Amino acid sequence: MASSTRLASSLQAANSSWCTIESDPGVFTELIQEIGVKGVQVEEIYDMDLKSLAHLKPIYGLIFLFKWRSEPDNRPIATNCELFFASQVITNACATQAILSILLNAADVTLGAELSRFKEFTSGFPPELKGLAITNSEVIRHAHNSFARAEGFSLEDTKSSADDNADSDDLYHFISYVPVNGRIYELDGLKAGPIELAEVPDGADWLDLVLPIIKKRIDRCPTQPTSTTPAHAFAHMCMRLQCTCMHANINMHAHTHIQRLQQQQQQWMRATTRLCRVVWCVCAVAVCMHVLRACVCACVCVRPW
Repeated sequence: MASSTRLASSLQAANSSWCTIESDPGVFTELIQEIGVKGVQVEEIYDMDLKSLAHLKPIYGLIFLFKWRSEPDNRPIATNCELFFASQVITNACATQAILSILLNAADVTLGAELSRFKEFTSGFPPELKGLAITNSEVIRHAHNSFARAEGFSLEDTKSSADDNADSDDLYHFISYVPVNGRIYELDGLKAGPIELAEVPDGADWLDLVLPIIKKRIDRCPTQPTSTTPAHAFAHMCMRLQCTCMHANINMHAHTHIQRLQQQQQQWMRATTRLCRVVWCVCAVAVCMHVLRACVCACVCVRPW
C-alpha cells in the first residue's frame, strides 16, 4: 500500500511537470532536433493519396491526432514483436511519445547520443517501465516543455483519466503507425500493447496498406462532411495526420519558404552594405569639414611679422 501511494505521488508530481505543446509539424521537427536527432522532420498531410506523398519519402511513420472517445476495442495485442512500445503514464506527453515511437522503431534514423542511450537502457523494460523512463528523462522533458503553449485545450490524460472524461469533447490523443520488420503496427500508449494491422509483402509500400486503414478510422468520425465543407477540411477539424520523413525531402512549400528567407537575407546584407557606405561617406565629409574649419581658424589666428 505504501509503495502504491508513493508511486501515485510520483506520477502526480510528474504530471505537473509536463506542459501542453502545440500540435504543429514545425514544433515537432524542432522538438526532434532538441532531443538530438538530425536529418528528420515532420510534415502535415492534407491529401492521403499515395502520389502526393512521393516527394516526402522515405516516411518512417505516421502521427495521428484525433478526438478521443470511449469505445470498445477487441483487436488482439501483438506479442513477441521486437519493437519499442511504451505505456503512457503521464498527462500531455502523447505527442512526444508518438514521435518517440516512430524514431525508436526506425531502422535508418541517426538517433544521436542521448536517444541512443535511452533506447539501449530501456531495451529490456516492459511497456510500463518504458513509459516511466520517458517521464524521468530530463532531456526529453526539457525538449518537450521548451515548446509549451501559453493556452489551449488539454490533451489526453492517462488511461484512468481518459475513462473519467469519456464524455469530454476536448479530449485529444496522438498515436503512431509504424512499419517494423515487414509488419505495420498501431502504437497507442493508452492500449496494453502494440496492435498489428497488416503484413507488408516483399516489394510493397507500407503506405499502400496503412492509408486505407486510417481512412476507415476517419470515416468513423460521428459527423460527415457536407457539400460546403471539403472532406480534407472536415477531417482536419477533428483529426490530423502527420508523417515523419527525411529532412532532405522537404516539400515545395518549405523549399519556397527557405528560398524566400535566403533572398531576404541577401537583400538585408546589400542594404546593410549600402548603409555602411553612406555612413562612411558622411563620416569622411564630417572629418574633412572639421579639418577645413581648423585650417581656417589657424589662418585667421596667424599674424604677419
